[in-house]
Amino acid sequence: MGRFSVSIRGREIHQWRAGKARNLFQYLIVNRGRVVPKLKLYDALWPRREWSPHSSSLKVAVHALRRILESAADADLALSIGHQDFGYILHTGKIWVDVDEFEARLEEGRAAAQAGDKAAALAAYSSAMHLYQDGFLIGESADWIDEQREWCKALALPALTWLAEEAFARDDLNDLIRWCRRIIEIDPYHERAYQLMIMAHGKRGNLGSARRWYGMCMTRLREDFGVEPSEFTRQIYQRVLRRRHQTGTIVAR
Repeated sequence: MGRFSVSIRGREIHQWRAGKARNLFQYLIVNRGRVVPKLKLYDALWPRREWSPHSSSLKVAVHALRRILESAADADLALSIGHQDFGYILHTGKIWVDVDEFEARLEEGRAAAQAGDKAAALAAYSSAMHLYQDGFLIGESADWIDEQREWCKALALPALTWLAEEAFARDDLNDLIRWCRRIIEIDPYHERAYQLMIMAHGKRGNLGSARRWYGMCMTRLREDFGVEPSEFTRQIYQRVLRRRHQTGTIVAR
């Protein structure tokens, strides 16, 4: 999640001079413990190039990665790349990967929410979203990375929605706005997040902010989908406006 980094016994690896070695390690980490066919690895690293069994590109990337890992790891650390006739496998000892932890925390949150334990669900989901940062392998580009990035977004959205609704129920406007912002960063068409944003800023008396969020919702839905905000969204916005005219006050924050 976020910027890619690898640390072995607290020491971060910096010698990723060969870009394909880094990309290969990223792919093998996600698929560790499984033999990945050479053709699949080649497609992941060189998606626009036709594969040839005589190509040495993959062997060069594997060799470069082995040298990096051997120079960075202690002799007793179980971290190696195994080769079989049709592919490669990454063997690891004790390893911590934030993507795995992210999914585990989400599962804990779902189980706690289903059991009615809001405190445990809040802790687990909040921890998961702390790990999420800005998404999967930010700054890296590949077809498989894009797929994994979208998968992580799909996992994050239900958790963020739960956190936002829970903050709304507690009338915690700070958390409500924070979680809604993160929802909209992932899904700029999430109408429920806009509804909650409008209500939160309306409660604060920030009419300008409520108007801007309603405008963003309307513009994005119109321009990208050719539809208008739902009647419920319009009712929420009109309610905020009426409250403003009734109180006659604006609070600037």
